[in-house]
Amino acid sequence: MIGKKIYKNNLDSKDYANTAVWCNHNNAHIEDKGEYYEVVENIPHVPTIQEQIVALENMITARNIREAFLGDEFALNRIATIEAQIAELRKKLS
Repeated sequence: MIGKKIYKNNLDSKDYANTAVWCNHNNAHIEDKGEYYEVVENIPHVPTIQEQIVALENMITARNIREAFLGDEFALNRIATIEAQIAELRKKLS
């Protein structure tokens, strides 16, 4: 159904609704192309390096830090691993 065109001057609301349901189940959406609507595939978002860094930084929580401070080796290793991943990504930025 990718590429299907639904012309506005001959719009069948039932067909449009069925197409929208199909899109929801098949990783697609309906785009307004002016004179008609067209079914197009959703393009997956590829996070930027900066977005990846932020996501990793958000994984280091106050709880992780507190547990590491109190001697929890697992928490300490988790923080060290995340920081190493962040450092690798930052190298790619420079």
